[in-house]
Amino acid sequence: MRLADGEEEAVSAIGPGDWVECVDSRGWEHLVPVGSVHLVEDVTMWRGRIPSLILKGIASPSGYREVLAECFRPIYRPKADLIESLKAPPVRVGEFA
Repeated sequence: MRLADGEEEAVSAIGPGDWVECVDSRGWEHLVPVGSVHLVEDVTMWRGRIPSLILKGIASPSGYREVLAECFRPIYRPKADLIESLKAPPVRVGEFA
């Protein structure tokens, strides 16, 4: 993220599948209160330059979904093999994968 003086600021790496905690709701208090925990669905660049998150199940009444990444801190990242196993089709009881 670019600071006012032109220096680069490191933004903590947050990615899809991570769990994050809201530390600053900036106008989203009704949907994303400070202290709430959310699952990151996607990471985007708002207006092509500001890191933003799309949180699972969160959208404004007008359908706007992006929230500023800097308003969240990562709290948990599942292991890659767990995420892949959750994406796999379900196996019926008595069947083998």
